Amino acid sequence: MRRITTVCSIAVLLLFCSGCWDRRELSDLAFVSAMGIDAAEDAGRYRVTFQVVNADEVAGSSTAGGGAAGGKSTPVVVLDSEGSTLFEAIRRASRKIPRRLYFAHMRLVVVGENQARRGIRDLFDFLDRSNEIRLNSKMIVARDADAATVISQLTQIERIPAAALVGNLKFSSKLWGETLDYSVIQIINFLENPHREPVLAGVRVLGDPRSGTTQRNNFATRSSSRLVLDGVALFKDSRLHEWADGDAARGIVAILGEVRGGVVGLECGNRKKAAVVTILRSSTRVSGRFRGEKPVVRIAVEQEGNISESHCDFSLDRPEAIRQLEQQWSETTESFIRDAIRTAQRLPADVFGFSDVFRRANPQKWRSVRDEWNRWFPQIEAEVEVQSSIRRTGTRTKSYWLSS
Repeated sequence: MRRITTVCSIAVLLLFCSGCWDRRELSDLAFVSAMGIDAAEDAGRYRVTFQVVNADEVAGSSTAGGGAAGGKSTPVVVLDSEGSTLFEAIRRASRKIPRRLYFAHMRLVVVGENQARRGIRDLFDFLDRSNEIRLNSKMIVARDADAATVISQLTQIERIPAAALVGNLKFSSKLWGETLDYSVIQIINFLENPHREPVLAGVRVLGDPRSGTTQRNNFATRSSSRLVLDGVALFKDSRLHEWADGDAARGIVAILGEVRGGVVGLECGNRKKAAVVTILRSSTRVSGRFRGEKPVVRIAVEQEGNISESHCDFSLDRPEAIRQLEQQWSETTESFIRDAIRTAQRLPADVFGFSDVFRRANPQKWRSVRDEWNRWFPQIEAEVEVQSSIRRTGTRTKSYWLSS
């Protein structure tokens, strides 16, 4: 009797074991590494470009870069499709590829400048709703180009171009300090605040874009086409309005507290950028208050760094020399920040999230100004305080060419 009961129990349990009813064979999937979104010629439609990994070619040699392994085909293939929505364009692409597009390994979303100027608010519903797409995928805007051109470029060192751009974002934000390494979910969080505008890093194609789509471009030590991070895209009403470069871009990164590294050139006497400071750490605290009817924001920055190079005509073993460089570094950073604020107020576009700062500081006053925040934002007065500390001067304090 016990044996019969056991067999019956097993039989009942088997009814709930559905097996691999939703299995997806690898041979049926096309792995998308990057997706580009452009505005189609017809208003309200999208042209979506897919960078699909050529698995057989990549598996043939995982160490060489960008097709330089001598393969007969490129490490990625690119196809595009149009649709009134992103999902329609994706499904329409099935007419052009013998596999199902699979987005679980997608690492990058590129928005063409034409689409960015038309607006990005409607792009995120599919990205947010899909159970395949990773919301930590990086996002970037193609500058003076469409996303299809960026997606189609082959790259050296990294065989997968999407991995190359993700690497550019990662290390440029750590080493240069003018780049914003933002993901899809971060931009969605910005758009959830009706008073805040998003900012994104830009990428430009240098050289001949057509040559960048062929393997021949990667068989040279100097490629004729290259992807370069360039500037910060400033949005207003979720539309690209302006690009920030240089000092303004550095100021934006500093206010947002996204400085992970970088270098700053300082003057020594009459020589500009004679001393170079490498930023080790930087933190930003932003607070706000209403002084009467005047909104005032206070930006406090603390930064630490090392001297990486010096052509100053004095030794760095003197404390007063270090204090002089620290003061100049603080003034330079303050100049970056004020340049960034002026740029944003000219639009006007609150790309810094000052609206959240004032809402937390004075909820009652905020309720009276939130409906006219675009009028209040240009009136904000900024108080900037920067504390800089130079910790080390390298392996020596006096340059070799200075007399003892």
